[in-house]
Amino acid sequence: MFDSILDQAMADLRARLHRIEVGDPGAPPPQDQLRDQVVATLEYIVNDRPLATLLLSAGHTPDVDASERLDMFFTEVRDLLRRALETGMEIGLVRTCQPELVAAAMLGMTRGVIELLVRQPGTAPVHDVVREMLQVALRGVLA
Repeated sequence: MFDSILDQAMADLRARLHRIEVGDPGAPPPQDQLRDQVVATLEYIVNDRPLATLLLSAGHTPDVDASERLDMFFTEVRDLLRRALETGMEIGLVRTCQPELVAAAMLGMTRGVIELLVRQPGTAPVHDVVREMLQVALRGVLA
């Protein structure tokens, strides 16, 4: 049952993510496409509190099999992020970087934001949270 919940969550996450269209003149700007995908992903997780709680339990469960399965889930998510960064570099949308390192950093930031939104509901609307996350991810925190 545990595996099926995580498998369904991964399928649902994949359904919310797609390649950013940069060659289609009718497509929204890439930053808007990225924002919309991140909003949809965070809303999905935050609005499914049992799933969010399960994901936040990674590393805190005494069940070795469950812990390993959660690790596999997050490895798959990090791999999705890494591949997206590599594609972004190929099409000139993302600066040259170390995709594995940046993917891990982005996943850590996202997990922290999910924890905040789940444990302190009403902190801010997901759309506002994503805007701030993307500002940090794309431009850092320096003035």
